[in-house]
Amino acid sequence: MANKDYYEALGLKKDASEAEIKSAFRQAARKFHPDVYKGADRDDKFKQINEAYQILSDPNKKRQYDQFGSADGMDFGGAGGAGFNGFGDIFNNFGDMFEGFGFEGFGDIFGNARGASAGRGNVRSKGEDLRVDITITLEEAAKGVDKLLSVRRFEKCTKCGGSGSKDGKDPQICNTCGGRGEVRQTRQSFLGMMSTVSVCPTCHGEGKVVSSPCTDCSGSGRAVKSKDISVKVPAGIRSGSKLRLSGEGNIGQRNGTNGDLFVYINVKDHPVFEREEDDLYMKQKISYSQAALGANVIVKTLFGDVELKIPEGTQPGTSFRLKGKGMPHLGRTGQGDLYVAIIVNVPTDLSTEEKMILEYLSNIRGEKTEISKKYNNIKEKIKKLFI
Repeated sequence: MANKDYYEALGLKKDASEAEIKSAFRQAARKFHPDVYKGADRDDKFKQINEAYQILSDPNKKRQYDQFGSADGMDFGGAGGAGFNGFGDIFNNFGDMFEGFGFEGFGDIFGNARGASAGRGNVRSKGEDLRVDITITLEEAAKGVDKLLSVRRFEKCTKCGGSGSKDGKDPQICNTCGGRGEVRQTRQSFLGMMSTVSVCPTCHGEGKVVSSPCTDCSGSGRAVKSKDISVKVPAGIRSGSKLRLSGEGNIGQRNGTNGDLFVYINVKDHPVFEREEDDLYMKQKISYSQAALGANVIVKTLFGDVELKIPEGTQPGTSFRLKGKGMPHLGRTGQGDLYVAIIVNVPTDLSTEEKMILEYLSNIRGEKTEISKKYNNIKEKIKKLFI
């Protein structure tokens, strides 16, 4: 980037603060990272923004650049100021910058290129994360429930105590990588001397090797076992939610640390209630006389029966809100509401007397029905029903 504008590379003004420079670099790093940006110039872009950040984030280099207005003669860590030392500085900067703001895995990708001085042999290997799916009822989701899970996972080998060694001796430092867990190769390229770092083929990145592997675990220091694990499902949880049980996953090889167990929740459909967020919806049947005259009806909720007052003249489809009778709010106090939609149940097996009473009602209201053709002098007949 000799004689190019570093401020322009990061989209900055010359009076940009340290915080603005760092923020601009993060945004540019996310935009032009080779795994994200697919332009033909992605490698150049990647190097340019890193070089710009190296200069502008260093007060001394920034002052020198602002004074002379050129990158000529500045030392960027490579041979003759142009080699970048096999991209080592690029990887260091980008590995650090990507960690902690949403680009999971980039830190690990660049971590292998941070130089042998960082080392890997002293880092305990971490076991794999595990996933378990469970299904619960809506009632269990509303009140919370404890579930006992039977999980098959890697645990410490009992024969070798997790060391992986048949004779009980601790693993020895790998001769290939000297315990670093990685090997570095340097070669000449048109950009200068290029260094690449890869996982050690002998110890597979662990920095140590077992000379006499345990016969039960083949030197891994772990074996598959079943374990019962209790998980507390909180009230108000929804389908698709996941719970993390730290340290309940597989143990790492040779007394490594445990991964995590993730429990994915599925809530079964309910025959009565439908859920939307933390509100519940249901249908309640009442008779046409209850709808016309009003009544107090019993409504079932997930937390017990409640009484609902139906006003006279209630129409089919009318919805009533029962405040606080829905699902609990996950992780906070309070509950959603229950909405009750009224369905007026029209009977299909009326007796003769019931039909006559309804005909009498329709006659009073001036309505004409089919039954009036069958019964003459309906008023007299109705009177006889009550004598």
